[in-house]
Amino acid sequence: MQRDFLWSGVEEGKRDHLVRWDAVCKPRVKGGLGIGKIPLRNHALLGKWLWRFPRESTTLWHQVILSIYGTHSNGWDANTVVRWSHRCPWKAIAQVF
Repeated sequence: MQRDFLWSGVEEGKRDHLVRWDAVCKPRVKGGLGIGKIPLRNHALLGKWLWRFPRESTTLWHQVILSIYGTHSNGWDANTVVRWSHRCPWKAIAQVF
């Protein structure tokens, strides 16, 4: 729905966009919507999960990752051999660095 508002909808056929993506990504103080650069934000959040994994060994999310993917002897990496699929979130996290 938000996309249809900014980019004129899909049902009406191919039309010009009302807003450029650069304008959407600008900070609010500069006239944008303040969304920011999504690939950069995604990379930062994946790095945060990679940093948190060995530090929060008693949390539920850590235990879920261990039970599904196992662990590596260094404590940082989930086992990259166990159950990889194209939907595996840990694969994206492990490939950040």
